[in-house]
Amino acid sequence: PKTFNWGLSYASPRLLVQLNWNVKPANSLQPKGSDPTRPIAWSNSRAVVSAAVEYRFAKHFSVYFTADNLTDVPRVIYRYGSLTPDYAKNSGISAFGTDMTLGLKATF
Repeated sequence: PKTFNWGLSYASPRLLVQLNWNVKPANSLQPKGSDPTRPIAWSNSRAVVSAAVEYRFAKHFSVYFTADNLTDVPRVIYRYGSLTPDYAKNSGISAFGTDMTLGLKATF
């Protein structure tokens, strides 16, 4: 599967701001067999947005914050074949929320 990435950034001597998008299209999680009725596992397409901010408050010190999956998009696994009814196609949902980090950085 192809993955598309793009982003925006702003940088000054004291401030760095970044916003990134990562788009993953739907893709098969296993090879297709010769039996069309055999269920195949698929992952949904999703766009994940990440952000980072860093502020330098002294010559050698800065504080930073990062957040991944800001929009809290879940990963959905579908498992279906030609005979699978609609209500049985969803195999699992992974929703981990937004991963955030706050820290202090020192450079010497």
